[in-house]
Amino acid sequence: MRWVAQIPHPSMTINLYSHNERWIWKFEAGPMEQTFKIPYAKIANEADAHAFLTEEFLQEVHERFNDMFLSLKRNLEE
Repeated sequence: MRWVAQIPHPSMTINLYSHNERWIWKFEAGPMEQTFKIPYAKIANEADAHAFLTEEFLQEVHERFNDMFLSLKRNLEE
């Protein structure tokens, strides 16, 4: 897997990789991680891969992290 770029963000780490003819977006926040794999056929180049990260998409990722955190916290407290 080849690291391509890191995108600055205030609440999560965002890295773009290239592997097996796919763009791989990895988002990390605390102990949680989300990964999205998108074929080159859907996103042709690195510039388009960066454009994929719309504000709406990033908000959904952030909300999913919140849900993941609450689930983790709830299960650790049991």
